[in-house]
Amino acid sequence: MQPRIYVGRGMHESQFALLKYTIFWVLLLASKFLFSFYVQIKPLVKPTKDIMSIQHVEYAWHEFFPNAQNNYCAVGALWAPVLMVYFMDTQIWYAIFSTLYGGIVGAFDRLGEVLISFILF
Repeated sequence: MQPRIYVGRGMHESQFALLKYTIFWVLLLASKFLFSFYVQIKPLVKPTKDIMSIQHVEYAWHEFFPNAQNNYCAVGALWAPVLMVYFMDTQIWYAIFSTLYGGIVGAFDRLGEVLISFILF
């Protein structure tokens, strides 16, 4: 039971508002994952396989890799920036989607008409 002075008492979102919120995030994440897969991840699969197929590696800096049998460090160096961008670009996608969604909602709610009429006249 909530106390009588609870500010948010009786305030609930409608099912339609929750559906719009869910659709927003599903579209945002689907766009992010598809774009990231086709632009960031898929082009690196073949180079990764090529690097891993090299059997004997002669490193110039043998102190760092004295008994290197595989190319895990080279693959890690190839994938590290891609993974960092992959995890960080959700903010960029959110900014794009929220701008587009806000513009569409504002246009349908006619929020800019008063400002435009004030500027024009």
